[in-house]
Amino acid sequence: MKHIIATLCLLVLAALVASTSNVSVVHAPIAQQETTVTVNIGINYGQGTIEWHNGTVVPSGEFLLNATMRVAAVEFTNFPGFVGPGLPGAFVTCINDVCQNPSANMYWTFWVYEPQSQQYVMTQIGAGSYALTFDQTVQWYYQNAGSWTNPPLQPYTTVSLNARLDPSTDPPTAVISGSIYPPPGGPVNVTLEYSVDQGASYQGIARITSAAGGTFTYSWRLPGGGMFMVRADAQGIKSSPVSFGTSGGVPGFPFESLLAGIALGLSIGILRRKRKLGSRHNLH
Repeated sequence: MKHIIATLCLLVLAALVASTSNVSVVHAPIAQQETTVTVNIGINYGQGTIEWHNGTVVPSGEFLLNATMRVAAVEFTNFPGFVGPGLPGAFVTCINDVCQNPSANMYWTFWVYEPQSQQYVMTQIGAGSYALTFDQTVQWYYQNAGSWTNPPLQPYTTVSLNARLDPSTDPPTAVISGSIYPPPGGPVNVTLEYSVDQGASYQGIARITSAAGGTFTYSWRLPGGGMFMVRADAQGIKSSPVSFGTSGGVPGFPFESLLAGIALGLSIGILRRKRKLGSRHNLH
C-alpha cells in the first residue's frame, strides 16, 4: 500500500510539473520615457528689443529658471530661507549680461501669457519653482520696479503711425500720432525714431508714454529740411515707417508738393510747346 501511495504522489507531482512547464512568465518593462513640452520664452530688454526663443523643447514640468538657462546666460541669487521644489528662492539678477540696476530701480521680472484673458500676468511663484506646461508663452521683462503693474504687450500686437507737417513754425513741425492695438489697458513706453538715409539707420526723437487705450501723439520740430522716415517702437514692436519731407531751403514746403509742382510745370511746358508747333504748322 505504501508503494502505491508513493507512486500516486510521484504521478501527481509529475503532472503538476508537466502542466506548469509550458507556462512562461513575462515581466512587462517599466516605461521610463520622459514627456517633453514646447514653450515660448521671450527676453524683453526694455529698450525696444525682444529676443524670442519660440518652440523651445523642455521636459514637462521643468522650472522656468532651468528652461531660461537653456537659451540664455542667466545669473541669479538664491535665498535659502524659502522652501519648496526647485530653487524657490532664486532671484534672477542678470540675463545675457543685462543686470539689475538698483540705483535706477531696474530689475528682471517674468510674465506668463494667459490665453483666456489675452493678457500677461505676473505670478506669485519664483522662476526657480514655476513649472512649465505645454505651449506656454513666458516673457522676461527688464523694467523699472515702479512700473511692474505695466505688463508686456500681448502677442500679435500692432503699432500704427501717422505724421503730418505743420508749416506754421520755422523750421516746420511734424505732428506724429499713433496707436497700439489691442489696447494695452495701461500706459506703455513708446520710442520715436527718425532716419534721413531711407531707413539705413535711425536716431532717437523722444521716448513718450501712451494713454491706457494705446494712443499717443508728439510734436517734433524738424532738425532741418529734406526727407525723413519716422517709426514708433513699443516694447520692441515697431510700426511701419512713415515718410515725409520738406524742400531743402523752403521751410514748411512739403517735398511731395515740390515734386508735384515740378511735374505740373513740365506738363504745362510740353503742352505749350506742342501748341506752338501746331500753330506754326497751320501757318505753313
